[in-house]
Amino acid sequence: AHSETQDWRALLWRGGLPKSWLASGDSQSMRWPEAYIQAIVERDLRQCGVDLNPQHMRRLWLMCCHLHGQVINYSTLGQSLDVTHPTVKRHIDILEATFMTRRLPPFALNTKKRLEKSPKLYIRDSGLLTCLLELDSFDKLFSHPVYGPGWEGFAIENILTMLQPRGSYGFFRTRTGQEIDLVVERQGKRLGFEFKTSSSPALTRGNKAAADLLNLDKLFLVIPQGNAYPILADKAWVTPLEQLAQYL
Repeated sequence: AHSETQDWRALLWRGGLPKSWLASGDSQSMRWPEAYIQAIVERDLRQCGVDLNPQHMRRLWLMCCHLHGQVINYSTLGQSLDVTHPTVKRHIDILEATFMTRRLPPFALNTKKRLEKSPKLYIRDSGLLTCLLELDSFDKLFSHPVYGPGWEGFAIENILTMLQPRGSYGFFRTRTGQEIDLVVERQGKRLGFEFKTSSSPALTRGNKAAADLLNLDKLFLVIPQGNAYPILADKAWVTPLEQLAQYL
């Protein structure tokens, strides 16, 4: 069992796959996803038509971990693996179809501003992310550059699962730095989400400009733990992920 104060840390590090989350100890929690990953790259994905050998497939998956939360560039990935742009895209298509990765699309907006047009890449389960990066404790995750993007991806998965959006959703970014991590259209409203690991987060100038451009109905700064409170004259809320549903 995990204490309440440790739950979000344990869940972020272990991930949501049942055998990892419910393992009796941290070492057991790491062993299961490693065996799971090995089975996928050596057997399951090859049965889906991936013609890379297991070593190369694992290398692609690891490279996806290092790109977690970033805009994807298929050409760069293909060059690193010595395969073509269409080939690496097809392999990531398969990783996505098997729920290993998520490509978050850019949110479409009718504006004269130049928008980012390529999707962002995420490893869907945070436990697989930490396993592939060999981060064998939360402390190692916390001190790793992937910690911030890891929280972002973890929160995005939870929010999309909770909201089940039928309308448009995606990240919003202009070429001049106006950005919102996640925008969701739901029940006639446009919601924005920024993901912060700080206990006292603040919106950047680019966040504020993007929120105005998008004409958001609500904007949330989603944090791992703490108390919810309004900012920007009640136009935005700082909200821990576990309390978010109360404010939507």
